[in-house]
Amino acid sequence: MKIHLIDLAQRLSDEFSIPHRDAMLIVEATRDFFVESIREQQRVEIRGFGVIKYNARPSGVKRNPKTDQQIIVPKKIVPWFVPSRSTTDISS
Repeated sequence: MKIHLIDLAQRLSDEFSIPHRDAMLIVEATRDFFVESIREQQRVEIRGFGVIKYNARPSGVKRNPKTDQQIIVPKKIVPWFVPSRSTTDISS
């Protein structure tokens, strides 16, 4: 299931009886906070939902399966979402 920002704002607007424009500002500010935190590689934790951690992928030589050409891939850090126990209990 996909949830679009506008749908989230509509639900917030309906649930708390606030103007849709204000709900959209809240949703966009929250999204911007998450994007900025991930960009700065800060740990983001939402209690009862999960944590965004970071994994370092080592550099190495990889192979392009189409051309069979070898490529040097640099080391990079990747965000990783780890759901909380309560979230995994709900999904199972």
